[in-house]
Amino acid sequence: SLEETQLELYQIFRGTVQRVLDFGIVVDMILPGKSPDEKISGMVHLSHVSKSRIEKPKDAGFRSGQSVYVKLISIGQKGESAGAGEGGLMLSLKDVDQKTGADLMPHRSVAASSSAAGNN
Repeated sequence: SLEETQLELYQIFRGTVQRVLDFGIVVDMILPGKSPDEKISGMVHLSHVSKSRIEKPKDAGFRSGQSVYVKLISIGQKGESAGAGEGGLMLSLKDVDQKTGADLMPHRSVAASSSAAGNN
């Protein structure tokens, strides 16, 4: 369940490209403190693959089995159970420096969202 894995919006995860599709890339996220078998999948939509304009995700050079850094940008209504499916987890590749794992969009970050939320 979501509580167990403590998925936090705008968290950065290491992951592995599972499939490269025409409309996006399915990434298996590696969860800290979990065994590698307990991966959960998320979807990187075409618009979140690359900062440059690309026609298809494969144009950005990502391929199956590649190690990547992803940022969790949306936990859909069905959350983790839907994985990369509709209503599941939405990820971004372009928000994270693929060499270092640094957050390239710090205003969309765990820290920024908790300070913006105020008291709740």
